[in-house]
Amino acid sequence: MSFETLAVSTEDGICTVTLNRPDKLNAMSLAMRRELGDCFAAIADDTEVRVVVLTGAGKAFSAGGDINDFQRTPDELHTLMGRTSHRWYRSLWNLPQPVIAAVNGAAGGGGANLALGCDLVYASEDAYFVQTFREIGLVPDLGGAFTLPRLVGPARAKEMALLGERMFADEAARIGLVNAVFPAADLMAQVRRRAAHLAARSAPA
Repeated sequence: MSFETLAVSTEDGICTVTLNRPDKLNAMSLAMRRELGDCFAAIADDTEVRVVVLTGAGKAFSAGGDINDFQRTPDELHTLMGRTSHRWYRSLWNLPQPVIAAVNGAAGGGGANLALGCDLVYASEDAYFVQTFREIGLVPDLGGAFTLPRLVGPARAKEMALLGERMFADEAARIGLVNAVFPAADLMAQVRRRAAHLAARSAPA
């Protein structure tokens, strides 16, 4: 698979999908969202792929939605979200393979909720999560309103959404937002070790 905003490679049954706009902190443009939908649809039909690893290029996982794409009328934005964002996010949720998020840096807004939509979440020590939606007059999207209270409880989820403060990786692990935290230099090796463990087991299970 070849994309403009993603780097995708598969080895030993592990498909690594890298958000590849490092100069924009991997902010999700409409083009990236469309490509994510196409990518996940292709992965779902690929019986050779047994595990998916999702990460970001450069120093961020994803800063969230590209704010330049929000400069539209409410009706236009509603249509675009329904046809583009919801399509690719549903395709992530519906993947038959387990998905591991390797959060290598900042995960903001939709980027944070993208990670939380994965089956397992591992973070580097310098990673952080932040719900930035109040700054642009939105509620947590990409499943955040669903996943956050189920992971950390309603009170903490409200605090994260309303205050919009950064939560660093160690605290995220303490409250159950992520599975484990590793030194930045070890993150991908630790994630690949776990992905290989899954890839070697029963796919139907």
